[in-house]
Amino acid sequence: YRLDEEYTPDEEGSQMIRWFGSVPRAMLSLFQGLSGGVDWNDLVEPLMLRISPLVAFFFSMIQAFSILAVLNVVTATFVQQAIERSHQVKEMQQVS
Repeated sequence: YRLDEEYTPDEEGSQMIRWFGSVPRAMLSLFQGLSGGVDWNDLVEPLMLRISPLVAFFFSMIQAFSILAVLNVVTATFVQQAIERSHQVKEMQQVS
């Protein structure tokens, strides 16, 4: 998909170009949405108005799933380290 140079977008179109104008820009927008750099509504609104509410719904579900998956992995890592450390402390207490 490529825009002609004569294309003059309306407000929703300019937001689409701003957030999803190229593949690198779309990847940056997704990262910003996941990391809290951009509000989800700023990313979803152009999709909903310009393409389809269904696309906006799937975008929101992907964002939510990604955040929950990352948080789950981070939490599991911390819990696993805490369990291992508690076993080490118990072993040290039994030795002394």
